[in-house]
Amino acid sequence: MSVAAAGLAVLVAVVGIQLAGPGAAEPDPTATPGGTSQATSPTPSVPATSPTASGYLVAGDELRRRAELARDGQEPYRAAVDQLVAAAEQALDDEPRPHNPITYRRGRFLQDARNAYTLALASVVTGDRTYAGHALTIIDAWVERTDSTRHACTTNGGSECATSLLVSRHAPAIVFAADLLESTGALSFESRERLQRWLADVILPAASQRTNSWGDAGTFMRIVVAD
Repeated sequence: MSVAAAGLAVLVAVVGIQLAGPGAAEPDPTATPGGTSQATSPTPSVPATSPTASGYLVAGDELRRRAELARDGQEPYRAAVDQLVAAAEQALDDEPRPHNPITYRRGRFLQDARNAYTLALASVVTGDRTYAGHALTIIDAWVERTDSTRHACTTNGGSECATSLLVSRHAPAIVFAADLLESTGALSFESRERLQRWLADVILPAASQRTNSWGDAGTFMRIVVAD
């Protein structure tokens, strides 16, 4: 594993959502998803975050502390921040392309969810409101444009139901992004209310309920959306 890759893992623990480049592909929806754990190299310790701090995968205060380590030249934090900012710069050039209904047969939901979270992370780490503004643009675009899903039969599998897997895996990234943006004051009360209604009306009903790893993703998504 490269120093930059190890640093990104230190900067934010990614659970089911990878901050890969735009070329990353969604796994074959017809196959039952799974994964294996890999051991990573030891990393320097950082100050602990208060258990009451806001944040899902990582709290804003924790990100800021790690950004300070990066500014001091400590690795792998410096390389991690450089990699994150590079990804955010790419995301700035990538306009959201919401489609209605949301379906796995049109692949922008994954990319736009990833871009929103990448930009929100970069906004907190750097303090640059430009990243926050574009993250909000992405979230608002999907909230305003989409009002339904297709191919989201939540209790079955295969390609005819794969939107449930897509939404279950990637909708949490939008919540993670909104949470970080709210911690910086960038998310307005009105935008939060619109997002909450959209999550409840459009996203939550598409969560997979299968008794396998698809259902695991659905359960995680339901917890995040309910919160």
